[in-house]
Amino acid sequence: MNNLFKFICCGSVDDGKSTLIGRLLLNTGNVKTDQLEDAKKASIKNGAKDIELGMLLDGLLDERAQQITIDVAHRFFNYKNTRYHILDCPGHEQYTKNMAIAAAEANSAVLVIDLMKGIQKQTIKHLEICGLFQIENLCVCITKCDLAKKDGYWDFGRINKLSGEIKSLLKNFNFNYEIIPVSAVENINIDKVLGKITEFKDLYISKKQDNNIIHIQDCRFHLGQRYYWGHYTSGGVPQTNRKYTLYPENIPVTIVSVTDNGLITIKENVDISRGHCIANTEVLVNDTIKHYSVWFEEPKDDLLLKHGTKTVKVLSLSNNTITLAEPIIFNNITDVKNNGFAIIIDNKTKKTIGATVFLTNENKTIETKKNGYIYWFTGLSGSGKTTLAKHLIDYFTIKPVLLDADDIRMGVNADLGYTDEDRIKNVNRIAQIAKLISSQGFNVIVTCISKNAQQRAQIKKLLGEKYVEIFVNRSLENCQKYDKKGLYKSIGLDKIIHNYEQGSTVTLEIDTNEDSEEISKLKLINQLKELKRIE
Repeated sequence: MNNLFKFICCGSVDDGKSTLIGRLLLNTGNVKTDQLEDAKKASIKNGAKDIELGMLLDGLLDERAQQITIDVAHRFFNYKNTRYHILDCPGHEQYTKNMAIAAAEANSAVLVIDLMKGIQKQTIKHLEICGLFQIENLCVCITKCDLAKKDGYWDFGRINKLSGEIKSLLKNFNFNYEIIPVSAVENINIDKVLGKITEFKDLYISKKQDNNIIHIQDCRFHLGQRYYWGHYTSGGVPQTNRKYTLYPENIPVTIVSVTDNGLITIKENVDISRGHCIANTEVLVNDTIKHYSVWFEEPKDDLLLKHGTKTVKVLSLSNNTITLAEPIIFNNITDVKNNGFAIIIDNKTKKTIGATVFLTNENKTIETKKNGYIYWFTGLSGSGKTTLAKHLIDYFTIKPVLLDADDIRMGVNADLGYTDEDRIKNVNRIAQIAKLISSQGFNVIVTCISKNAQQRAQIKKLLGEKYVEIFVNRSLENCQKYDKKGLYKSIGLDKIIHNYEQGSTVTLEIDTNEDSEEISKLKLINQLKELKRIE
């Protein structure tokens, strides 16, 4: 049984991850008698009549008390000549970093969605992280189907409705996926989940590359022989008497032996220490790297990047480039996944605050200052422009400048009213301010009704190729329901903007009539990426 297959189980908190995995362990005969007894005792203590399957996974005392998973729980099981490694990921928002680190190690994912609650904010966040860390295969389990029944049978109307919503959401990603409704409690469709996991394993093995990348951690001298050990980032046990390359010096070396506990010996008499890397595949060495990061906390100035066995100081961090105090040895995430990511640490608190993936190496170049993008959100008041704009701001490491038309009316444009002439002046002034800020290299986000299509065409001509018009489409009737500012009542806004013109200058459209806030946010970012207006 030499094959090892890793997959994560993720999803929003309390959606049934641990219960599903507990059932998988039971059905494959991988729960020991004492584990089962302990779980039964813990379940009875919680007031349950029978065993709560999640107790087989939630191993920490704090977890048992709260019946949630707060750490990544590791479980192994054997099934049909393969050893499986399950990483049960926490669902709470504050433990997203645990899930991200687990996703970096995994080959596939099982995503659980509670039928009763549907798609949650963390559901989407976990999907984004799975996509970021190049997880190709996804099994979506609609859980707790036994809790929604009609005339003694599952409510397939409700199940099919949620399946449709999930399919719509997954159009924004590139997963090989299948949706399976299950009940872990009633042990229904668990065999289908096992079958899908087995299929993912077979796909993984067929594509598996025989790459060996070893980040050296230390050297031990014993009986006249130097033994090296480190982190096996990619591949299994390296083959002996084969040529490898020592990085960063790019020196050919030969691995002579590998001990049972992973220590290796080298034929050549070369200086090897912590931070070196031995590999049989091409790696990249650079201190300026193109990246994409997800943040669990707001990044500060004093940051460290940890990759392999090396921790280095971050000198500068932009939206797409990270510059380090010294080079690291890495790969593009799409080439060698396990050597294509790192974690980012706050040097003062020593907390992990982000995870980053490497997209390409990028040589240091002196760039001339370029104009920033101007993301112009247009649409009726109450359509969701400000909500989406603030989400886009959070996407950037270096925050764009926000120009909100209502705020500007209280300052620079305080002399203007709501006549057609004054509204045109208001929009034109905002455009001129946006152009000035963009010329200094900053990205600008504008939220402005700007109902006149001809005027927006003039603004596009003024601002040039960096102008990105985002039409937030919500009907007037629905907008009046979301009138948080009270403008429709206080100034009769419906009479002023009843003739909103969509026009032909729209770069992308986000329809907020049907889509939830979280799905609208996801579509915004994904469409901007597809159009190469953000990186």
